[in-house]
Amino acid sequence: MSLHPDLVQRLALPQYLFREAERLLARKGPYSSGSATSLLQDAAEAFLWVLAEHKRIAVGDKESFPGLLSKVGERCKGVPGHKAPLIRLNKARVNFKHHGIRVTDEDASSFLNNVQAFLSEISIEVLEVDFCSISLINAVGHCRTQNWLRKSAESLTSENYVRSLECSAKAATVFLSYRASLPIGLESELRPSGAVKRLWHSNRFRATGRGEHGFEDWASNRIGELEWRLALVSNGIDLVEYNKFQSLTPRTSMTVAGTFQTLWAGTHLPMAATKQDALFCINFVVDTAIRLQDTTLPPHGSSTQEEASLQKVVVDHPCAIVVFPPDDPQEIIRQASIGEELTCWKIQEESSEWVAVLQDYQRAFVPRDRVRPLPLSAEENEST
Repeated sequence: MSLHPDLVQRLALPQYLFREAERLLARKGPYSSGSATSLLQDAAEAFLWVLAEHKRIAVGDKESFPGLLSKVGERCKGVPGHKAPLIRLNKARVNFKHHGIRVTDEDASSFLNNVQAFLSEISIEVLEVDFCSISLINAVGHCRTQNWLRKSAESLTSENYVRSLECSAKAATVFLSYRASLPIGLESELRPSGAVKRLWHSNRFRATGRGEHGFEDWASNRIGELEWRLALVSNGIDLVEYNKFQSLTPRTSMTVAGTFQTLWAGTHLPMAATKQDALFCINFVVDTAIRLQDTTLPPHGSSTQEEASLQKVVVDHPCAIVVFPPDDPQEIIRQASIGEELTCWKIQEESSEWVAVLQDYQRAFVPRDRVRPLPLSAEENEST
């Protein structure tokens, strides 16, 4: 069965709500269980609306949750088997939201298991889709990162798990490099596994003659690592999952030009990569991107924008926006359409066949013969 792309996209909402409920339960706060219960009910209800649309079931806009459940159950034979626990979930959600009655941790864990079973079983039975494989890639909101995540997902589908892990590592590096270009926090490229120097006893420094300088090098690396991990924790990233991601993926860094350097080294065993490993890494990057966007202020500018020019160009012919022109093959970020206006990078080489522009707060390039400069307005001329 082939689902309409819009329907597949809508399935991402219950997936997101379910994951949020999982995270809330892991925090063990005073209202975590009640809030997670509300999210689980929202996930189940959003999923039921997708089923209703897919099966063309007539449902009113103001249909109650029990009514929606009953109507969908009439057309989807597996749904009635989940009705009792879902009604119980809905009652707990109403009691918590409207009457302030707390939900116990035990009940919330039970609701989580029940909703997971409902989403997983009915997705396969009715939609012929593995619910766990539903992607939240579009929620990342950064074009180049999404490209690498899609490549990772494609490699996962074709069972090339090593390639999938490499693409996930590149996606993480791209996204965190992008976040590092914004004046909001301590985010930067993922540090390669094993990059931090080992802790040495002070006698070891004296014995090797490294003295204070050796200690300064160690302390600088150690503090940098602690600062990075503190930034992750403060933005809601699970360090256990982060360490697992590091252990599964190759060391990946980004050059000044925006290209990659990737190395499988140390304890990495790429030939032993599994489907579960590849899926975990895709989900980790997606979740990390969502967490960082959810827990920080929206960007109002970036260090990269300081390199922006008032000059803009308009696209006269469809063309690719690429990372770095000399690359072979070139990495295409996206296709620019006719009439689209692009902001130029401040430093331009007029003799070059390429024009540097800003794409997602970072530098990229378009062919010069595909765009033309836009004249500056009077106000812009005055500011220059």
